[in-house]
Amino acid sequence: FDTQAKTLFRVVACGGSDALPERIPAKIVDAHCAAFEKIIAEYQSKWLDKAQPFLASIVPADLPDRVLYPFGGSDLITALATFPDAREITIISLEKSGDVRAIDKLKPEDLAKSLKENRDHLTFLLRSAFHKTVDLKAIAENGLPGEIVDDMVALRVHDRAPLTMRYFKIKEDGSLEYVADHV
Repeated sequence: FDTQAKTLFRVVACGGSDALPERIPAKIVDAHCAAFEKIIAEYQSKWLDKAQPFLASIVPADLPDRVLYPFGGSDLITALATFPDAREITIISLEKSGDVRAIDKLKPEDLAKSLKENRDHLTFLLRSAFHKTVDLKAIAENGLPGEIVDDMVALRVHDRAPLTMRYFKIKEDGSLEYVADHV
């Protein structure tokens, strides 16, 4: 799922400078990113630049570099602010993550609509720092995987990028079974 994850990062989170796949009109992505960059800059200056020094003053420096952030859902953006030195952050969500392959299936007219809906949702999130379950449900049904979109934006805001993407099922014995052909 790496190719789709990196495409989603480029398209929705305006991350990186990789060329867009031919099926995705640059005009749509450029318009989205022009609007979204302002929201990201506002979030960074009004919240992140103030919160990170405060969090650094209260979060113990000797914490393990692996974090379990239960019921965080799409709160990776806050987890990264709180634990900037973590090498691994596991987030558990009540909502479904969604299928990153959706980026391969959207028609240009649906992509433009979905980007706007996601941008509106993310604008609310970045300005108010919380989600409502009803909003998460709506964003999950707009053509792009809402939880993953939020996570891609979190990576972008914190100057990170996706390296790989894997899906797994939790087996009865608690072990993980990684899947490649379906999610």
